Amino acid sequence: MSNGIAAGTNGTIRAFGNTVTKNGTGLNGGAGTFRSGGHNFVDGNTTESVGTITSVPTM
Repeated sequence: MSNGIAAGTNGTIRAFGNTVTKNGTGLNGGAGTFRSGGHNFVDGNTTESVGTITSVPTM
């Protein structure tokens, strides 16, 4: 299965304002660090998210 947005091993993703649909996994933070500023539309994936997604404030 494919990922919409994935944090690789020791990698870091900072996501804000993305649309992620029709993937195997929408957001994958299982191997690296996934930080979200919010406003991500994630719907219609087999699995919407995996791993820990840390919320970060926006200005």
